[in-house]
Amino acid sequence: MEAVGTLILTMFFTSGSSNVILLGLWITNIFMWKISGSHFNPAVTFAYIFRRDESKMHWKIAVSYIVAQCLGAFVGALLVNFYTFDL
Repeated sequence: MEAVGTLILTMFFTSGSSNVILLGLWITNIFMWKISGSHFNPAVTFAYIFRRDESKMHWKIAVSYIVAQCLGAFVGALLVNFYTFDL
């Protein structure tokens, strides 16, 4: 879910319209919050490693989240370039 959410978010951010970005962020957060926490950013996931409460993440899960987020952002950027014929 982190890879798909980051992919969708990357594609929305390239639109340049603030309304599209906010609507895309809101929709992806609504659908993916209960499943994976909808971090969609490796910095947020990295911060969850060092939390001191019950929502602290184990470092092995956090590394898998970060890898999935980077992969999703890369594929999202490739898809945007493909659809805009910049490839």
